[in-house]
Amino acid sequence: FSALLKGLLRLLPHKKWYVKLDTDTVLEPHNLYRFLSFFQVRVLKEPNLYFGDAGELPQKSNNPEDWAMYRVHARSKDKLFQRQGWRDLVKEYYPVRKTSEQSTITYVHGGLEGFSHDALTQLVSKDCVSRVGSIPCDRSIKKHCINKPEDATVGLCAHLHKIALVDCQPCFQNIAGAPVAQWTRHELAKVYTAEARFCPRPVSVHAVKDHHDFKTVYRALHAYTHKVHAAESTAAAPPD
Repeated sequence: FSALLKGLLRLLPHKKWYVKLDTDTVLEPHNLYRFLSFFQVRVLKEPNLYFGDAGELPQKSNNPEDWAMYRVHARSKDKLFQRQGWRDLVKEYYPVRKTSEQSTITYVHGGLEGFSHDALTQLVSKDCVSRVGSIPCDRSIKKHCINKPEDATVGLCAHLHKIALVDCQPCFQNIAGAPVAQWTRHELAKVYTAEARFCPRPVSVHAVKDHHDFKTVYRALHAYTHKVHAAESTAAAPPD
């Protein structure tokens, strides 16, 4: 994954934004453009941030492994914060600060990850992603070590580089345990209501495994976007 990020920057060195998405992520390009345009208008200086879906708020459980969100916590079973490799990296990036055993590091789901130019430049510097991913862990404690998935390694490196995370879960939906096409159509019907889970300008839906569902979800997103755009254009039109 580190090579992919480096390749993006090498092949497209002067872009303001970079987006990595999985092949099972459905994207509505117009809404992504609108999302990025917000930063161009509201952020005065070059932004140093990455964005996506960081999951839902913690559920009522004292065990971080049960939380339906993307967090690395001091109480996680694989004890990343106590491993020497992580401590060495923290000391390198923060030489005057000790490793906190109480930290919680948030990261965005790998279905779609977006980066400003400054953020991506920092992430590939010092080969951070590869170094975090190669920190040894004891798989007898936890089968899946938290520093191995690419989205977690990016989030951990973003933390080390002080890159801001913009969480917009309602616009970047990650669906699990439901028929995704039916769920998307059902939830789009709730937009602008108190039960809405989508934002008014949804950008992506993940994970869409079936190619028929892929077409259905894209058409649903596109039709809804066209409907919202038409409504906004009518509302903005000057009176006769």
